[in-house]
Amino acid sequence: TDKWTTLTNCPAVRDNHAAVAVGNKIYVIGGNDGNKSNKTNYCYDTTTDKWTTLTSMPDERGDHSAVAVGNKIYVMGGYKAYDTYHKTNYCYDTQTDKWTTLTNVPEAFNNHSAVAVDNKIYIMGGYDGYTYLDTSYCYDIDTDSWVALDILPAARADHAAVAVGNKIYAMGGYD
Repeated sequence: TDKWTTLTNCPAVRDNHAAVAVGNKIYVIGGNDGNKSNKTNYCYDTTTDKWTTLTSMPDERGDHSAVAVGNKIYVMGGYKAYDTYHKTNYCYDTQTDKWTTLTNVPEAFNNHSAVAVDNKIYIMGGYDGYTYLDTSYCYDIDTDSWVALDILPAARADHAAVAVGNKIYAMGGYD
């Protein structure tokens, strides 16, 4: 239909969080509640219109990225406070409700974008607390390793990115 429908609210107020879909469920991870960053992990079941509170991330963060690959969700970067940026990289298994710490991202930042293509995750741009970034990296899920890629044509943060086939499109944001 061409109408919006109001559904059950998330258990807590959030902004600067990440949301990803796995099957018929939407996972809302981290973000801010107006006062501080959080490590909460909520799951919304689109078939039952119900929320569930799941195991929280190992630490608080906002303005991070998250992508789903199969039944797993990968969460990277972000900040705990406005002067504490993360390099951490976590994997959440939606089947076991467990978090795993993976190899850190090469630099700490937030407001970047991330997309998954095959079994690789590409992150680009962002902000490190001092400057907008033109860096990009590829994370190989199979080897738990990062590789630096070519720099972006322009530094960028708060942008969007999407993968179409084997191409990545990054658009908008600040520089």
